[in-house]
Amino acid sequence: MSLKISSGCRVRPGRTITAPGPVTDTERTDWWNHVTGLPEPRVVIMQDIDSDPGAGAFLSEVHVSILQAMGCAGAVTNGAARDIPAIEKTGFQVFAGRLTFSRAYIRIVEFGTPVKVGGLTIQPGELIHGDRHGNGLPFVLFLSHLAMATLIACILTAVFVYLVEGGVTITPRGPRVSRVASAHLMILGGLFFVLMAWSCRLSMYDLLYSPRGTVFGAGYTDIAATLPVLKLLLVLCLLTALAMIFGGLQNRWKPALLSFGALILVWIVGGSIYPEIIQRFIVAPNELDKERPYIARSIEFTRKAYALDRFDEREFSATENYRWPIIAKTTPPCATCACGITIR
Repeated sequence: MSLKISSGCRVRPGRTITAPGPVTDTERTDWWNHVTGLPEPRVVIMQDIDSDPGAGAFLSEVHVSILQAMGCAGAVTNGAARDIPAIEKTGFQVFAGRLTFSRAYIRIVEFGTPVKVGGLTIQPGELIHGDRHGNGLPFVLFLSHLAMATLIACILTAVFVYLVEGGVTITPRGPRVSRVASAHLMILGGLFFVLMAWSCRLSMYDLLYSPRGTVFGAGYTDIAATLPVLKLLLVLCLLTALAMIFGGLQNRWKPALLSFGALILVWIVGGSIYPEIIQRFIVAPNELDKERPYIARSIEFTRKAYALDRFDEREFSATENYRWPIIAKTTPPCATCACGITIR
């Protein structure tokens, strides 16, 4: 169900709300009847249309209890939520644009109309799918890239300062680095490889969105080739980080160079060459057999995501003339999706 709301105080009392009939915003409970008239499972999609969405929270322990009593499984809003520990205990699913400690006098503006949350326009009755990893992974990847870019900027700045101050000098025999500059730069390099290890770990989760196989998601090559290589790279990145930090403190470069060379070799061979060999010479000649378990899992969890596993399969004779009223009485309703609301 779609719902538009407002939590601000800019709406004059007694303002008429767009709805199936004129209703003032002083008492607005008619949308409850709309929600309970929809097939289950129900998801309420709420768009806060204030200039500053989430000035006050609509989703709280009390309102979540009300939504659960109406048979709702979850709620999505660009506004705010509060009472998170209490909501978690109920098992009710919530996606909110922000958290707040404040509540507000919420005005229901209209319901049963298209709403826009997170840049996505949602029509009443559409299927809604979201999960913790699907929403969270891009942001964590962004943090990883931001940390990497910041550390690289720090390393380049440190090298420039040491060149200016004399910590690093260029001689006919090559660059000469002072003990202090060497230790500093090696430790920064060690931190860089710690971030590289973190990036390898995040890449393992990213395999869930791999387009390489027959179906979208991790396939045979991803699990049999890419995942083991990423695990090996993670270990080598951590070993290289330790070698560089140890080398910076002890003024020894050889362990760091050896581990770095091994890391580059595995990265080149295991990152592209080995998975391509597996895909071309092992998977491609017998793709259906190799990808069968991954296709089966994809179908299984797609059915669960859209609640298709709750349907009963029934056979109807092809010789009888069934009309829709008869079929409707003998088959369960389709699992539905979203309900919508606009608040102000």
